[in-house]
Amino acid sequence: MRAKSIKTYQSNYITADMLTGRPWRMQIREATLADLYIRREGEHVPHLILWFEGTERGLVLNKTRLEQLIQITGTDETDDWRGVKITLTPTTQAGKPTIHIVRATGGSPPNENQQ
Repeated sequence: MRAKSIKTYQSNYITADMLTGRPWRMQIREATLADLYIRREGEHVPHLILWFEGTERGLVLNKTRLEQLIQITGTDETDDWRGVKITLTPTTQAGKPTIHIVRATGGSPPNENQQ
């Protein structure tokens, strides 16, 4: 069996690298809870995952992203986030690529070929 290495190890989650240096405008489909293995903690930790219309990949909400989303939506009730449009903006923090969430103002929807 032959497989392209890039396809073999693709993540189920959106990363800053996937944004290819430009903002993506997204509409929230739902938020779910998942236990993700966190290497530095050596255990599974519950995280909220945002899922969007038009893509099968989710965005893991760390504390910073969660606070950004609560500020944008005005609520911590995840059911009320459904349909909210946000922009995922690639940035760097402490020299590492990361994703910043802002209220939707522009950007372009994701291109499935880039994911």
